[in-house]
Amino acid sequence: MGDGPAAFLTLGIGAFVTVAAIMLELTAHPPFWLHVLIWPLVTLGAVVGALRMGKGALLAVEYHNQAREGRIDTKVP
Repeated sequence: MGDGPAAFLTLGIGAFVTVAAIMLELTAHPPFWLHVLIWPLVTLGAVVGALRMGKGALLAVEYHNQAREGRIDTKVP
C-alpha cells in the first residue's frame, strides 16, 4: 500500500482550496495575512482528516479484490 491516497487527496483538496481562496479573494478582498493564516490550516486539516477514510477505502478495495504482490510468470508459452 503506497502513497496513492495521500497524493490523490492532496491534489483534490488542493484544487478545492485554490478555488475557495480565489472566490474569497474576489468576493471579500481580505488582507494577505488572513489568507496565509486560513488556507494552510484548512488544507492540512482536510488532508489529514480525509486520509483515514482514503486509506480505509483503499484497504477495503484491496481486501475485496484479494490483492497480493505481483508475481513474474517464469513459464514461457
